Amino acid sequence: MKDFLEAKKVETRPVMSGNFVKHPVAKLFKYEVTGSLENADYIHNNGFNIGCHQGVGENEIKYLIDCFK
Repeated sequence: MKDFLEAKKVETRPVMSGNFVKHPVAKLFKYEVTGSLENADYIHNNGFNIGCHQGVGENEIKYLIDCFK
């Protein structure tokens, strides 16, 4: 989906969370993992954000909706 949107000139960014223990900063903290992190892994590997700011108008939103259709 990210590649498709980028080809349509819709910028995306990686999710800034997902599985926190996979981020390098996690080495700085003491933590314990209990249970499966499969859902966090899925978001970590597949999630993305579509940016929004004051310059996004009605036409841009309609274009984005059309891309998803």
